[in-house]
Amino acid sequence: MAGRPTVVAGSDLAVLAAVGGQVRADGPVIAVSPAVRGAAVDGFAAAVPAAGGWDAAAAQVVAGWGAPRVLITCPAPVPRRQLAGSGPGDWQAALDSNLGTAAAACRAFAPVLRGPGPAAIIMLAWEPSGGPGQVHLAAASGAIKLLALALAADLGGDGITVNAVTAGEDDLAAVGPVLELLLLADAGYVTAEVLRVGAS
Repeated sequence: MAGRPTVVAGSDLAVLAAVGGQVRADGPVIAVSPAVRGAAVDGFAAAVPAAGGWDAAAAQVVAGWGAPRVLITCPAPVPRRQLAGSGPGDWQAALDSNLGTAAAACRAFAPVLRGPGPAAIIMLAWEPSGGPGQVHLAAASGAIKLLALALAADLGGDGITVNAVTAGEDDLAAVGPVLELLLLADAGYVTAEVLRVGAS
């Protein structure tokens, strides 16, 4: 996927920085997030705000660096709360910052990923560790994994592979080798997979 930009999208800048620092790409790696307030995010060639909408952010990436060939969506931290002690706002916040962000980024960037040559969407999700207080995290992560499988079916005919990678909150620093594997030029046959990273 030589020379084309790789977009790393998500709502949490710390998670974006942790993931972006592990991406090995031939072209520029660009952060896209509603949390971007300036033109720089550590570890990225450029940063594009999505506060004005994901479609506008996709258009800005294409205008500035050309059509990307890779989109990596990142999860946001989810506070631990047990079901009995949570309210509707907790559910909505977990879903909006994880599933909502991933879905909006995919919807905006999928059309510009289409074209000659391989393209990939990699959706990162948290892997619940099995401890208490992870119902919101499990719901949001499960939805992202299922969305990745559905998108693989929808976008496969356009030459876009879609996979999910799950990692425990303490294992995020270990996703680099899996990303590298999925970004290999000959990895185009790997699609509709959920790959787990780490021991959590």
